[in-house]
Amino acid sequence: MSGTQISKSQLLNELHQIKQDYSFFLTTVDHLNDGVVLVQDEVIKYANNKFADLIGYKKEQIINAPYLKFIPPEELPKVAEIHKKRLKGEKTPSRYESALLHREGRKIFVEFTINEISYKGKPGVLALIRDISERKRLENEINERAAFLESILENAPEAIALYDPAGKLIQVNRAFHNFFGFSQEDIKKGQAQIAPNNLIKESNELLEKARAGQTVRIETTRVNKNGESLAVRIIASPIRKDNKIIAIFIIWTDLTKLKNFEKKVQKIEERFRAIFEGSRDAIFIADENARFIEVNQAACELTGYSKEELLKMSIPDLHEKRDLHAYKRYFHRIMKGESILSEAKILRKDGTKVDAEFSNKRILIDGIPYMHTAARDITEWKKDKEKIKASLKEKSIMLQEIHHRVKNNLQIIISLMRIQARRAKHKETKQHLRTLQDRVFSMANAHEHFYRQPELDKINIATYIKGMVDHLCFLHNKSEKEIKIGLDLEEIYLALNKAIPFGMLLNEIVTNTLKHAFPGKKKGELSIRLYRDGNKRIRLYVADNGVGIPESVDRNNPETMGLQLINDLTHQIGGEVKIKNDKGTKINIIFPEKN
Repeated sequence: MSGTQISKSQLLNELHQIKQDYSFFLTTVDHLNDGVVLVQDEVIKYANNKFADLIGYKKEQIINAPYLKFIPPEELPKVAEIHKKRLKGEKTPSRYESALLHREGRKIFVEFTINEISYKGKPGVLALIRDISERKRLENEINERAAFLESILENAPEAIALYDPAGKLIQVNRAFHNFFGFSQEDIKKGQAQIAPNNLIKESNELLEKARAGQTVRIETTRVNKNGESLAVRIIASPIRKDNKIIAIFIIWTDLTKLKNFEKKVQKIEERFRAIFEGSRDAIFIADENARFIEVNQAACELTGYSKEELLKMSIPDLHEKRDLHAYKRYFHRIMKGESILSEAKILRKDGTKVDAEFSNKRILIDGIPYMHTAARDITEWKKDKEKIKASLKEKSIMLQEIHHRVKNNLQIIISLMRIQARRAKHKETKQHLRTLQDRVFSMANAHEHFYRQPELDKINIATYIKGMVDHLCFLHNKSEKEIKIGLDLEEIYLALNKAIPFGMLLNEIVTNTLKHAFPGKKKGELSIRLYRDGNKRIRLYVADNGVGIPESVDRNNPETMGLQLINDLTHQIGGEVKIKNDKGTKINIIFPEKN
C-alpha cells in the first residue's frame, strides 16, 4: 500500500473522528459566506458566526432562543406556516425569500434554503441563510435607472461538499444535489464525477493545494449528471485538527446567471459609452492629480489632440499660465464637493486659443473622487454676446432719449395749460384747465416713476402706491391728522404697459377722494387694499368715509371727467369697476395680471 493511499480501516477511523469532533465540522460551516442555523423544537440549537454577525447578536444570545424572535412581525405568519408544514411532512418550498430582524430593529432581506435533518435523534431544520440586502438594493437601483433590464441577478444557494484528504467525496448538502443532479446513491457508489475529463488535472491540483494548506479560489467549469457544462466559482479550503488536515470543504457558486448579468451590465456600459462619446460637449475626467483618465471625441476635437495624447496630459497643459492660479483654486474647491461654472481659454495643439465655458463637479468612481468637466466652445457665443450688449446699450440710450422727450413734452403741455389758465376770463374755464393740468402732472409723475425702474417688465406696484399717496397728500395739503391713511398692499408686479394706466387710474381715484370726499377741514379715513384673489386676478379696493358721490350722478354713465377717466382706464387694463355709496365711497376694481 502506497503512502498516498489510506486503508478502509483508517478511513473509517478518520470518519469516526470527524463525527466525534463536531467542532471541526462547525469550523467548516463558519467559513461559509451565508448564515447557518439549526432549529429544533421551535428554538435555535446552533448558529454560525455569519448568522450572528447578520443579526447583531452574540452566539450565546442566539442559542436556545425561539427562532421566531429573529423574524420581523410582518414575516412571522409566512415563516411560521412554512415551518409547521415542513414538520408535518407537507410539501413546502425548500428555498424562499423573507427577512431577519436585526438587534437594532432594522429589517435584513434574506433568502432561506431549508433542509430537514435529524439532530440528536429528533427532527430539526437546517437553514442556509443568504443576505440579499445588497441584491435587493441593486434590483431597485437598476430598475430605476434601466427599465430594459428584466430583473436583477438572483443569488442561488451554493453547493457545498466535504472531501477526505485523499480527495474522495464523503458528504454534500442538498444544493449540491440540485446543482449537479447527483443523488446520494451516486455519491456512495463514487459515480459523482463533476470535473470534465479535460479538467480532471485542474481538479486534482486544486485538492492538492488544499491538502497542502492553501485556500484556493478559481473560476472554471464543471459538469452535472447530464453532462451539461456549468460555469462556477470554486473555493476550496482545508479543515485542520492538531495542525493536521482531516478534511477539505469545497463551495461551488453558480456563475451562469452572473455571466448573463455581466452581459446586461456590459450593454448598459455600451449605452453610457455611446452617450459619453456622442455628447457635443467636450468631457474630461481628471484624477486628484489633475491628470486626465478619460476624454470623449468632442474633447479631442476641441483641443486638437488625440485621445492617446490627452490621456498623457493634465489640466494645466490646456490652460494659459495666467489662468493657472485660478485653476488651482477652483480645482481644490471642486474636489471638496463644489460645483463650479467657469470661463477660460483653452490652448489647442496648433497654438490657437479657444474661449470655453466649463461646468465642473466632483464625481466618485469606486469611492475615489475625480473631477468631471464638460467644456463648450463659446467663441461665437461671446461674439454674439458683445453684439447683444452693444444693441442693448443702443436701445437703452434710445429709451432714455424717448423718456426725456416725453417728459419734456408733458412739461410743455403743463406750462401751456398754466398760461392758458391765467389768460382765461371765466372761473369755470380756469378750474377745468387747472384740473387738466393736475391730471397731466400726475401722468408725468407716473411716467417718471415707472421709467426709472430697473426692470420695465416687472414693476412693484405696492412701492409706487405708497409714494404716490404721500405725494398727493402733500400736493393737496392733507396731513395725517386730517386724513388717516390705511394701506394693505400685497407685493404685486406689473409690466409697464399695464403699470402706467393702473398708476393713472389710482392717481385719479385718490385725487378725487382728497379733493371732494372731505370738504373744508373735515377729517376722515382713506384705505387702499391691493391683493390677488383665488382666481389669480388682482383686486384694488379703495374706500373712504367721506361725503360720498352725489346720488344725482349716474355712476354707470357719468358725465364728470373724473368718473369717465376711472371707467376708461379700468377698461384699458382689461378690468371692471364697481362704485357704491356706503358711509362714504367704495370703489372695487378687478383686473387680470396679464392681458
